[in-house]
Amino acid sequence: MDGTNIGVNPIHLGLGAAAITEPAFTGSMDWYAGYVERHHSDGVEGRLVSTFTFKDSWSTWEMHPNGAEVVLCLAGSMTLHQERPDGSKQSVVLGPGEYVINERGTWHTADVIGEATALFITAGVGTQHRRVEGPIPAVLLYGGNFTMGATCIRMDSVFEVGLKLPDIKESPYYGARALKLNGQMVACTPVNKSAEVNSVVVAMSFERRAALLKKSPLLYYITDHYAPHPTMLIRLSKISRAELERTLRMAWESAASEGAVPRSPGKAKRR
Repeated sequence: MDGTNIGVNPIHLGLGAAAITEPAFTGSMDWYAGYVERHHSDGVEGRLVSTFTFKDSWSTWEMHPNGAEVVLCLAGSMTLHQERPDGSKQSVVLGPGEYVINERGTWHTADVIGEATALFITAGVGTQHRRVEGPIPAVLLYGGNFTMGATCIRMDSVFEVGLKLPDIKESPYYGARALKLNGQMVACTPVNKSAEVNSVVVAMSFERRAALLKKSPLLYYITDHYAPHPTMLIRLSKISRAELERTLRMAWESAASEGAVPRSPGKAKRR
């Protein structure tokens, strides 16, 4: 019997010293809603234990109003910035094996150079996010029509950028316009109705997807239909061209990894 990968299946620590393996993390609102439903009886005493790997600095701040959070660096290096309720600020550089505690009500974000992996023990009830200039309304964080920058990215831009990557070719995927690497899907137009308008689905490993969903929920999302697959959805109306280029490069790397995105079986369901 193999062990369970915490990067895929987080752990819930509950009342009565309980430790419960959670379903595969998708980052979707449905996943969080299910988590709250499963453990509502634990109230604010419940803790979510999860790991994420980051290749970029966080694009948002985060705050947990009902309890403290432990951030333990497992690999690489990251600088965690804190703004405490009393107005004081500090920055803590973390290396492997080093941790910091975000006390209740402390806003925090992180800078990452290269790549870093961290473990989080989080009192997540009531978690809030904000951008640098202020809080993000929920309608903008998880939907709505907020546009980052003056130019709205469209599917033509996805193909323009993607075709510059090595060995990428345009080819249909489940009948939809798509970019492929040696037959593996890198990016395509979503055909499932669960996807938001003006979105693109890209190849992405489960571990990297989880990190991106945590870091940039404005840009990236997932639905129940796509959650079982190593894929991720991008809100093109909210992403910059530079960020799109970085994300497509990651999608290319995921498709290039052996077995990351299996070839489409002849009778597979449409995506």
